[in-house]
Amino acid sequence: MRRPKKALKIYHSIRNDILKRRLPAGALLAKREVDFAASLNVSRDTLRHALGMLEEEHLIRRVKGQGSFISESIPRRKITVMMPCAGNISLYSGFLSAQFSGAMEEARRHSCEIETIPVSPTNDLNDIDWEALFNLNSESRVVLSSYWFRTIFGFLAQSKCRVALIHDDGPHDFPGIIHAEKWSRLHFKTSEALRDLTIHLFERGAKNPVFLMRFANEDASPIREIILSACEEWDPELKPLIVNIPDICTSAEVDRILKKTLKENPEIQPDGVLVNTVQAFEVIRKHYPQILCGFVDMKQKADFPADQWTFYSDFNQREIGMEAVRQLLRPDYPGKEIAYTAKIIDGSEC
Repeated sequence: MRRPKKALKIYHSIRNDILKRRLPAGALLAKREVDFAASLNVSRDTLRHALGMLEEEHLIRRVKGQGSFISESIPRRKITVMMPCAGNISLYSGFLSAQFSGAMEEARRHSCEIETIPVSPTNDLNDIDWEALFNLNSESRVVLSSYWFRTIFGFLAQSKCRVALIHDDGPHDFPGIIHAEKWSRLHFKTSEALRDLTIHLFERGAKNPVFLMRFANEDASPIREIILSACEEWDPELKPLIVNIPDICTSAEVDRILKKTLKENPEIQPDGVLVNTVQAFEVIRKHYPQILCGFVDMKQKADFPADQWTFYSDFNQREIGMEAVRQLLRPDYPGKEIAYTAKIIDGSEC
């Protein structure tokens, strides 16, 4: 419905005064609409339009026989984003900051509040701060950024929270809880991205590839299998060098691991490298500044040189964060599963 211009002007003026607390919470705005309208030199209908808009936003409450009062607060839906502990956020800062930025943008668009809860003071899933989670209930809308939070899945299910789970396609536990609750799931195809990056390495001319990656041992993940399969697809004679590095380690530690491995394999003269950590990327750029280097989801993890030697996969984590909020606000929740495919981007194109 089109609002009269005078009503909009009054609405914006009063709204601004309320939001800036020029009109204090609980104060009587007007006891008699007819008198208030006269003081503003407008008709009573015009004033009613303005007050109606303010009431729709919960900025005022109108009490029959008593008048219109300034509200103390505005009831809003809340989006809760689970976080690791503050001291360890930097380990996840790339994808978390991008997802959180998208979630904040979408929450603001829908006039939702957004809060963060660090689930563990020590970043240890055996040390959960259950008190911090206790207020979550069936009205809560929760964003989980990975399966790292699996310890609290059962708690969230029992609390009947709405949940948007962002995850990759590795092996995961607790599928029963997720399917039973029909959580929204935002799934990025990391295996497919790894395969595409490996093929892109060969398409760019690499013949002696080195894969310097965390989670590259056979027991921890399917990374080795994906790499070997892609190499076999490209050239059955290829013998890739796959170097596993610890989940958490410094650039100096990665440097030592790489030097030791190349010393033990003197026949390998790398002409292309694929990495999945900032530290590994830094080491390659230090020792091999003009060698092809691919970075798994690099755009969200580090500043990178936009040059001919660099390429990376990008899942657009910001958009994923926005979609997580949209799923949680769906009127027909439970949500659905959405799969994301990464783009492979050459640094020289940026």
